Amino acid sequence: MELETCCITNARNLLKEAERMLKRKKYALATFFAITSLEESQKLGLLNMYGAKHITNKEFNEYWTQHVTKYRVPEARMRVVIDTKTNPEMKLVLGSKEEAKKIFDERNNCLYADFSENTIISPQKIKVSTAIDYINRANKELRSAIMLKTLADKVRKHLRSS
Repeated sequence: MELETCCITNARNLLKEAERMLKRKKYALATFFAITSLEESQKLGLLNMYGAKHITNKEFNEYWTQHVTKYRVPEARMRVVIDTKTNPEMKLVLGSKEEAKKIFDERNNCLYADFSENTIISPQKIKVSTAIDYINRANKELRSAIMLKTLADKVRKHLRSS
């Protein structure tokens, strides 16, 4: 099984689990599974950027292993731009670090009780609206990843038949 298919299958399974947890009113787990599904879907964006040589091997390895960077990929996939000032090649422009850090922190808050700045952080404080927002976001990203893979498969098939 190819890596792209593994990522999509895993994202789909995690999203199903998020929806089951939502039905059971386990909002922290629903949010955690949705965010993890989101991350799995976003791996396809990285694979696509790497395959098209928009990022280097070093960048790919760095992005692949960093949760926060993977959360910045969806916007980036839609925002590959031509940098005419330095050279006429394509380059990758990542989404907001602040938004990605927020997602990473919310993911951790779903799993761990903590104390920060005189505030207790608890998975029990995750709201249903947070879970629903991330489930919707993960659904959207999964659909996007599936479309990306379908398009890439068609291009590869066309190139093989040419």
